[in-house]
Amino acid sequence: MKNMTTTSANKIISLAIIEKFPLLRQGLASVVDKIKGVRVIDCLPELKKIHYSKLRKPSIVLLTLTPRQSQVLGLIREFQEKFTKTKLLIFIKEFDLALIQKLYDMRLSMMLASCSNELDLTVAIKSLHRSSIYIQQDILRALTSSNSENGEVLSMTVEFTNRELDVLRAICLQKKNNEIASELSISVRTVEVHRQKLLQKTKSKNVVGLLLYSIRQGVIN
Repeated sequence: MKNMTTTSANKIISLAIIEKFPLLRQGLASVVDKIKGVRVIDCLPELKKIHYSKLRKPSIVLLTLTPRQSQVLGLIREFQEKFTKTKLLIFIKEFDLALIQKLYDMRLSMMLASCSNELDLTVAIKSLHRSSIYIQQDILRALTSSNSENGEVLSMTVEFTNRELDVLRAICLQKKNNEIASELSISVRTVEVHRQKLLQKTKSKNVVGLLLYSIRQGVIN
């Protein structure tokens, strides 16, 4: 790990790594420690209370996950309730669309190990530090393809009012109705009305559909 006595003028991003296998855990720590402005402060073997109860409240937790570890999703919810200011970045070791969709529904940031190198990890960590969520482009493309085949996202142009676009962008950033209402100075009920109109206009079934529609139509980047 890096020497903690020297820091840059910019705020250091503190990060913890949770990975079962020691060699992979050490390897990830070695890669992350090379990223300027990021410091690994904890490495844990599992996402269990006995381990993370002593966690030093990092800015971001990098959690590796496989489809066979789907039972961890409940522990993730518990972790989020305890560390409300810590952001989770799920490092998916094996591609599984069903797992990815569950993670997205839980408002979790994620990237694929098979499609990632040091630069990708740098982008993911720094992007997540600046915003509320990060989803790797390879995952977005997979979700887009899957939902398009199921008819959840249509390739068509829809006219939106400026306020609908404001709400749509906020929804895609995984913001809750009360957060959107506060930011836009409107009522929660008005946000709910806009949300329903957006679902109807885009013929989307849920927030995932709205996000995928927005990406395909260039509403958001």
